[in-house]
Amino acid sequence: MPLLIKSNYLAELCKNKLEYIALIRSKMSGAVLDEILHTLPRQKEVICRALEIKPEIIDNLYSKKHLCIRNTEIMLDLLLIYSKIYELEGNLTLTQDLLAQRLPALGDKMPNELLDTFTGRTLVKDAINNMKCDEFI
Repeated sequence: MPLLIKSNYLAELCKNKLEYIALIRSKMSGAVLDEILHTLPRQKEVICRALEIKPEIIDNLYSKKHLCIRNTEIMLDLLLIYSKIYELEGNLTLTQDLLAQRLPALGDKMPNELLDTFTGRTLVKDAINNMKCDEFI
């Protein structure tokens, strides 16, 4: 999974909406979720909130052959955000730091506070795109 976070694969795939839908429908495995949480351990609470699951039972998903389509789509959306921030910051620690930092462009909220909703993830993606363009955050 670090490779997905460290690559531009998802961003490129998102450009073709039909291919992205096919990826969502192929459903992410629980093992991939496990790898994501081992790669970005400070994101466990955020991911649990987004998936509407209690942190103490998320381990139960690791053994699932496939997550549901809804959870797969949420996880791919989160991975896209993580990979965009990784592209800006250059390492996983700084990526997680930025997610826990209050940003004026987000009304002084931390990106992590917004990642549990589609609209919040959209706001965070917009802020990241503005950072890429060197606009003030």
